[in-house]
Amino acid sequence: MSKYRTKDEDLQRIGTSIANLESNPTLAAKLQGFGFTNESLAEGKLLFATATQKSQKQKMEEGEQHSATERCNELFGLADVRFKVIYKISRVAIKEKGLQDQLGVVSLEKSTFDGWAQSRLDFYTNALSIPVVMERLGKYNIKAEDLTAAKKLVEDAIAANQVQLKETGEARMATSERNDAFDTLKSWYDELRQLAKLALDKRECEILGL
Repeated sequence: MSKYRTKDEDLQRIGTSIANLESNPTLAAKLQGFGFTNESLAEGKLLFATATQKSQKQKMEEGEQHSATERCNELFGLADVRFKVIYKISRVAIKEKGLQDQLGVVSLEKSTFDGWAQSRLDFYTNALSIPVVMERLGKYNIKAEDLTAAKKLVEDAIAANQVQLKETGEARMATSERNDAFDTLKSWYDELRQLAKLALDKRECEILGL
């Protein structure tokens, strides 16, 4: 199979070869004289069916991964924008370093998703538990229900990230399984092509799409 063809194109070509060989007893008989038996054809049909199924599954898993990634990015953005507003207000409302440290976020520097998520959860949890912090934030119209709602945005982003990681793993596994199936099918098809060049003339090879 040419490396310049897509896997979908390769599948179509191999499927055509199998179907045309199966429907042409004369060509099948010539190939049998070179060791390509009915069992060889049956093996190819099974490998083709497996590669097709694995390819379809890989596309589905990849699509689910992309959807999960888009959802995770969307929820992360919502949570992050809301946090930045509340955080900046907290820096205006709370001047004491000790109180700032208790909130657990000392800057808006970039970090890993896990670091981002945990520090935001800590911020909201600690702020809600410190009366003086809530009093100070209240002066800027930030109430307990606002912090609770903002914390829920972070929790939603965490849940979406977990789904995204799961879908990424499943997509990678599906891709690996598809590639393995294609490699096995390719080996079978390469043998068919080599034998066809020996057993068949050019026109007959063209019938098989070779």
